[in-house]
Amino acid sequence: MRTMRTLSTMTTMRTSTPTTIRTLRTPRAMTTMGSVITLSIMTTIRTMRTLGTMTKTRTMRRLSAMTTTRIVRTMNTMTTTRTMRTVSSLTRM
Repeated sequence: MRTMRTLSTMTTMRTSTPTTIRTLRTPRAMTTMGSVITLSIMTTIRTMRTLGTMTKTRTMRRLSAMTTTRIVRTMNTMTTTRTMRTVSSLTRM
């Protein structure tokens, strides 16, 4: 902010007409500050979105893999126990 003020004062000292002073003062400072703020906000939002999507996809993949392996294991154990029981019952008969 200080640098911006000093720049505006420098421009006012250099220029003689008041119209040019006004045009030089406000729009440049406004545009530079606004553009910087908007750019930073945009970048932060983008990075947050990308990070969120990355983490989401990773967690989803991990969770899906974990659940699938668990389901497969449980199914296998269930089927093996059932087949073993049926076989044993048949052999007993």
